[in-house]
Amino acid sequence: MKRRITVMLTCLICIFQAMKAEIVNDFDYKLDTLNQTATLIRNVNYYPENSILAIPEKIVAGGIVYTVTGIGDNVFEELSWIKSLNLPSSLKTIGKYAFHKCSSLSSVTLHEGITHLGEWAFGECQSLTSIVVPGSVQTWEDCVFRDCKNLQSAIIKEGVTTIGNYAFAHSDLLTSVTIPDSVTSISKNAFSDCSSLTSITIPDNVTSLGDSAFYRCHGLGSITIPGSIKSWGSGVFHSCDSLKSVTLKEGLTAVGEAAFAFCNSLESVTWPHSMAKIGKSAFSHCANLKSLTLPDDVREIEELAFSYCPQLGDIYLECTRPDTFGIILGDSLFAHTPDIKIHIPKGSEEYYERNASGEGFTWYGLSMVPNCYSVTVRAANPTFDSKMEITVSDSVYNKPVAVTATSIYGRIVKWTDEIGHIFDGDSINFILKKDRVFIVEFEPYTFTVTIDADHYGNLQAITDSICFYGDLITIPEVLTSDFRFRFKEWINWHNGQSLSTDNPLSFVVTRDTAMRAIFEQYRFSVKAITCDPNKGRISQGMDSTVLYTNKDKITVAASPADRYTFQQWINEDGLRLSADNPYSFYPTRDMTITAVFVADTTTRKIYKVEFSAGSGGEIISGANGNYSHNESVTVKAGAYEHYRFTKWTDKNGISLSADNPYTFLVTSDAAVRANFRLETYNVTIRSKDADRGTIKDGNTTLDSVIKQVEYGKTLKIEALPKLGFRFVNWEMDNSIVFYQNPYLLLDVTNHATLVANFAPQSSCFVTALVNDPARGRVIVRDSSFYKGENVGLKAAPSYGWHFEKWTRNGIELPDRTDSLTLNIQEDAVIQAFFVPDIFQFTVLAAEPLHGIVVSENRGNSPYLTQVKIAASPAANYHFTRWESRNGDTLSLNASSAFTLTRDTAVFAIFDLNTVHIFALYHPELGTVTGTGAYPYGTEATVTAEAAQGFHFTRWTTTDGTYLSDKETYTFTVKSEITLMPNFVEDTKPEGNLTLPDGKAAACYTDGTLHLVNLEGSAVTIATVSGRKVLQFNVRTAREQYPAPLPAGIYILSGKAGNNLKFIVR
Repeated sequence: MKRRITVMLTCLICIFQAMKAEIVNDFDYKLDTLNQTATLIRNVNYYPENSILAIPEKIVAGGIVYTVTGIGDNVFEELSWIKSLNLPSSLKTIGKYAFHKCSSLSSVTLHEGITHLGEWAFGECQSLTSIVVPGSVQTWEDCVFRDCKNLQSAIIKEGVTTIGNYAFAHSDLLTSVTIPDSVTSISKNAFSDCSSLTSITIPDNVTSLGDSAFYRCHGLGSITIPGSIKSWGSGVFHSCDSLKSVTLKEGLTAVGEAAFAFCNSLESVTWPHSMAKIGKSAFSHCANLKSLTLPDDVREIEELAFSYCPQLGDIYLECTRPDTFGIILGDSLFAHTPDIKIHIPKGSEEYYERNASGEGFTWYGLSMVPNCYSVTVRAANPTFDSKMEITVSDSVYNKPVAVTATSIYGRIVKWTDEIGHIFDGDSINFILKKDRVFIVEFEPYTFTVTIDADHYGNLQAITDSICFYGDLITIPEVLTSDFRFRFKEWINWHNGQSLSTDNPLSFVVTRDTAMRAIFEQYRFSVKAITCDPNKGRISQGMDSTVLYTNKDKITVAASPADRYTFQQWINEDGLRLSADNPYSFYPTRDMTITAVFVADTTTRKIYKVEFSAGSGGEIISGANGNYSHNESVTVKAGAYEHYRFTKWTDKNGISLSADNPYTFLVTSDAAVRANFRLETYNVTIRSKDADRGTIKDGNTTLDSVIKQVEYGKTLKIEALPKLGFRFVNWEMDNSIVFYQNPYLLLDVTNHATLVANFAPQSSCFVTALVNDPARGRVIVRDSSFYKGENVGLKAAPSYGWHFEKWTRNGIELPDRTDSLTLNIQEDAVIQAFFVPDIFQFTVLAAEPLHGIVVSENRGNSPYLTQVKIAASPAANYHFTRWESRNGDTLSLNASSAFTLTRDTAVFAIFDLNTVHIFALYHPELGTVTGTGAYPYGTEATVTAEAAQGFHFTRWTTTDGTYLSDKETYTFTVKSEITLMPNFVEDTKPEGNLTLPDGKAAACYTDGTLHLVNLEGSAVTIATVSGRKVLQFNVRTAREQYPAPLPAGIYILSGKAGNNLKFIVR
């Protein structure tokens, strides 16, 4: 024992001899002579002028070189003059409070090699803004950087394994912290009260989090906890009141005591499946936590874990087999957390405990929300998915459910569930215990669609088809070969109900459909004749070569001969139409109206009639002279240029009529005067921008005004700029500019629009014009610009024109492109000029030997040129029409004029003067007389005579077009034609049907319907069940109508009161 004490004393003596103190350059060092190292232990009198503390790496004492490896405790504590610190790279340790409260210290570089940082080493250094901790640091004592109030960034380098207690606590401005993967432990309160820290990444190698490690980090919004954590201190994230989301990564098995307590903003927690334990008060007082999901492996939840969470309503359990293990639940787990609702996985209900009523389930006394299950129904044919209606009676677990599917498109064939089971019927019933999927198979409904047209229509579409419900049917436009007729409507065959006026027609099939296209005559031949040319004449009529529509108003007038007087107008049947003369009407059918005259039993008087015209016109037709009593007279006036006709007046100025021409009956001497007045033109005056200026109209100001000005008169206009703006110019019809204000618009000769342009006082105004608004326009983004600004303009020609040039203030610009850019220094008027495009005009005779053509404008001519052409037929030919290249008729006049709007070719069509009329018939049925060659434009008469046993029904063309039902047919010869007389064999009716004179009757034989005494009727044929099968008009007293009808009994409805029954055998 005595020997051991002697050895120890000898060692201590050697150590003390090896350690000694030495002052070098105002620093007191503790020297280790054995290792030749030095530790700076006191600042004797070092105060550099630049406030930079520089500690040397080497010192010399007693002739020996020592390496500085340490700074002792409290050496530089509370030295406010230190602003920057240069530490030697040989430094290994920094002692307690070494730089504590160095309030001006703002820059420190810690070199790799430092292994130890003492307690409060840099604590309360208020000017320090950033720090890098080298990876060589092995030990931290408490509070190394605590209360560094302006510290904003801390980087901890790879190699550091532990962050010490209170290391950065109360660093209020710390916003950025980098923690390396080498760190395994974050000690207690390491970052507590770092209120500006908004995010931090905890590396996956960290296994331990100390008490309150991130306590009261008020700026922290989210945090991810790695699965490597094995040890939790108490209150690690306590009172992080901005924390909204927490992600607990897979591998984590526990959450520590009060880990997230008082995190008032916490809304979301993501749990790992590895979670087994939730510590005491772990989420207590999380006021905004509304729901949470507990993983399947949770086995213990300690007391008060979710207490005082007032909004926590839904807890979702992932456990599907709670019957296989137990869960330890602490007391008051949900204390002061009302209205907890438990949700369990679908399909796991049978493994949870039923509640007292047996209708639901509970979990440790907490009620469960019943699960709702989906019932999905799909159609086997995807097209039916949107065409069926699904009804599901319930969706709650263990409830009986009825599923029904219906569709107007088809009927159900079968149901198939998700595992292939097949069910029949319109619905299925089952107890709902899981999500179900059913496939329903439909058989589509089919319908018959029948479409036809009356005998005036040419139907080029389906006529009979089997269609599915919902099919879209499109019928192309139904046309007619008889231009006198036009499409009217589609009707239902069965009841005659109107269905649509569309042509072409599209519709969706929803039922059996039978449709017919109905045509109506809308072009009519109208003639006016006299009962006897010796008794009077037609003084005003219509062109008998023109077909009129039912919207054309026709006026006719008749003049009686001497000793006769007009009585009335009658139709073909002798029925009275009107006693008016003149008589105006709208045609509704082909018609001939006759003027009837009767002998005038009164003494016939002769009257003098004189016509005159006032200033501005003349009498064009109507002669002064003597006229008989009640004679019809027509007079017409013509206005000179810039005048218009107003009315007719008598010698006293009393108005007679505004019609021109004017027809009247002479009943006394008369002086009839035509009155005229100067044309009136509308002149529109407006402000281009009402915010900049207005138009003066008398004592008022307006945005715009319209003035009516007589031809040749003068109009004064005035513009008033608003405050801050100036008048620039008047712009007339986008092509002319005037600068005077007020301005006198002299000699008004046409409608016009004048626009007042205003500009800000300090700006330049650009007026964009064209030489003719009809030719094009100028596009510019604005009208007011700053001086020196570049302005872009674009000339946009209308069809038939192209851009030619620009002018600026009337001076031609060299730029010949349609896009112009100008630098504006003053007001400017920019005008674009457009010139016509050139088109080619060709005029030819379709057959050069048939005639010649003459034109003044063959070849190339400008757009809108009036092209005059004339055609002269060769011998034995006559001109008929001008045609386009496509065969369209352009004109019927040999001398015509066209406006050139595109490349155009016209052809003169000539026909022979001799026109042949042919007839096609069977001589055993009858004969035809009157055929042969006729001069063009004359009348031809043909007569049909039926053979014995046959009778004539009608004249038609070879394509079936109806011409006449008279045996003798007269018409004007215009072109070669082949006529067909229709002869029908006389047939004696069969059965009980008799044919007394004047009584209507019907019978059916050999595919033909025979009708007697039903002429002029529109008849309908229907079955006895009421289904209509046929509709047509009867033309003759003995009509034979081909109609293939199936066997059965039919009802014919015709004239009022005639309902005839006939049999088809």
